[in-house]
Amino acid sequence: MKRFAIRPLAQHATGVFVAVLLLLGIGIQDATAQFEQKSMDVGELHQVYNESGGNQEFWASGNDFDWPGIYQRGYFRAGALWIGAENVTDENGREYPARVVHVGPRVTGAGVFLPQEFETIQQFEDPSVTVDGLETLDRAADVDQVDPNIPAHRIIRAQVNTLLGVTLEKRILGWGQEHHGNYHIHEYTLTNTGNVDSDGEAELDQPLEDVYLHFQRRWTMSDRASIPGQEWGANVMNDIVGDGMDDYDVDFRAAYTWIGNSPGFDIDPLGGPARDSGPFFIPEGQDEGELTLGVTVGTVTLDATPSTADDTDGDPVPPFQPSMTGYIDADDPLTSTNSPFNETQMQDEYRFMSQARENDGPHMFPHHADVVDQDGDFTTADGSPMLEKPGGWTSAFSYGPYDLDIGESATVVIAMAADGLNQQEQVEVGRAFKASDFDPEANIEIDYINARGERINPDVQQGKNDWAVTATRDSLFATFERAIANYESGYNIPLPPPPPTSFSVTSGVGEISLEWTADSDPAGGFEIYRSANDVRGDWRSVNQSEGGVNFGAYQYERIAELDGSARSFTDNTAQRGINYYYYILSVGDVNNDGTGLTPTGKPLRSSRYWTQTYNPASLARPPGDAVSDFKIVPNPYNLGSDPEIRFPDDDEKLGFLDIPGNSVIRIYTELGELVQTIRHDDGSGDEFWNLATDDRQLVVSGVYIAVVEDLETGDQSTKKFVIIR
Repeated sequence: MKRFAIRPLAQHATGVFVAVLLLLGIGIQDATAQFEQKSMDVGELHQVYNESGGNQEFWASGNDFDWPGIYQRGYFRAGALWIGAENVTDENGREYPARVVHVGPRVTGAGVFLPQEFETIQQFEDPSVTVDGLETLDRAADVDQVDPNIPAHRIIRAQVNTLLGVTLEKRILGWGQEHHGNYHIHEYTLTNTGNVDSDGEAELDQPLEDVYLHFQRRWTMSDRASIPGQEWGANVMNDIVGDGMDDYDVDFRAAYTWIGNSPGFDIDPLGGPARDSGPFFIPEGQDEGELTLGVTVGTVTLDATPSTADDTDGDPVPPFQPSMTGYIDADDPLTSTNSPFNETQMQDEYRFMSQARENDGPHMFPHHADVVDQDGDFTTADGSPMLEKPGGWTSAFSYGPYDLDIGESATVVIAMAADGLNQQEQVEVGRAFKASDFDPEANIEIDYINARGERINPDVQQGKNDWAVTATRDSLFATFERAIANYESGYNIPLPPPPPTSFSVTSGVGEISLEWTADSDPAGGFEIYRSANDVRGDWRSVNQSEGGVNFGAYQYERIAELDGSARSFTDNTAQRGINYYYYILSVGDVNNDGTGLTPTGKPLRSSRYWTQTYNPASLARPPGDAVSDFKIVPNPYNLGSDPEIRFPDDDEKLGFLDIPGNSVIRIYTELGELVQTIRHDDGSGDEFWNLATDDRQLVVSGVYIAVVEDLETGDQSTKKFVIIR
């Protein structure tokens, strides 16, 4: 499977870049070193992982944590992973009261974390997906081996030696099953091998005392938020459940995060509602009040080797993991210039990761969210989540302590997850909030089924903030429960039928053809979904598969339900001048297996991301009978006109219709200056221009001349058109 290409760090302004690195305490060598990366994108949650085991901030590509993956939202800023121990002697005989090795939040771990193995294992080969004969996705899954017997659809496995002498083995498991696709399970095994480099030989032979595995999760919640500063996570709220510090009605231990208040914001900001007054990152015409942040993210503990700490009588302490929970200023000195040779700072780091704050115990309380909002329900936009720290706060938690003799191991299993309101629900809630003149307490009625399959009646008295905060939190908690149930079942959840082995979409004259191959006929057949105008889904007009309601939201429309023996479909309802995106699902029989809290009584479907097309197909018209018949649409082109008059997939687009199938279009200014030459040779009667010159500069307002030449006959035809900006 593939996805959008990761964009490299900008190469310009080198001097400024180096200066910023130095200000942040990031070494130039650290900033340019990069571990290999692999993508987990088989379900709705997409994340790129690197072979070090953690994720560094700032330069590091892949910290996206997209949910749903098609939206490319980017909720994750950095994922620090530290391993520390007390009374350590290195291979040169130097003694450390405490030694910590680090990946992130602002160090790469290069030269400290030493990758040994990194591979992707998958249950089946990636389907071949093409549009007009070209592979449509541009980020390879890089599958190293296919094993139909693995317990997940995809597993990413990494093995890394560290300067501490601890070898870390990490497995990330992901499922393309619609009820288990929004979390990834991470298995971490720490083994005292004594190997501090990559030569395969053990340099150390010492027991390690009080080993901790420490995480810091810095969330941004969205790079599309309508809240200033949210792109670096300044306004997030961090909370902990199940740490024994408060009475929670849950049976798990988790850290979770959502978007909070933004001081000075002109309307109540919870949920990140888009509005007319200059919404950040919201495309023009899409400001109907949509909630851009109707999601909650977090990490839940599934398992952890019991700690080896003793009570006063020498008996083992019952496990209570994570053993430390809390939060840290994203710009705290402990988050920068981390080095496994800085003895003084490592002692401070170890003190933080093992006991949080001196004299206050290992679990920080009140939690960050409690300090911000002392009312406790978090549905009022009171107080600043920044707590006078402009960078915001990062969630932190640790597992341990573990005493590891040579060859001994400790294992920690967690799940990272996202859930909340889907796009339809975010739009419905946001539009009602906008219609109420932005009253956060105004009752909003939508027909909502939460992640547990429970229906919330439309007449429930619930305001915008209850939907944005409480409903999203409850959905995340339901996802946590599913992840736990999956783990406890031994990863034995029911799986949908495999996707088609290939899927091809071909543009044509008058129709778009879809063909696929499959190793077997799924019991429930195939379903085909289509979007016009945008790969994320059609914004302007959507016909829901249930209810027939039209509204503005990124959605795909189900256009076909086919028998399991079908291997082709002709889309003859497409319209000319519009780009289309597709995916096909294999549908199973009715599922009666509730393992892992999987809903029963309805079929399971393969993941859309196996067959999603990321390049457009379009409908072509037959070539014109005579070159003189060609048309220019729209004419005049007026950027200030109703978008529906222009092509809905692209405002900067002009169409030349009914042209010869083998022709050339030359565009001139009224003074006769050549602006653009377009070669048209696909046999259709359509060609489009992006209103740019040969030098890729947008043309200005004025009168232009189009000359179309039929290369078969040599005939030419000239017509004028007007552009108004």
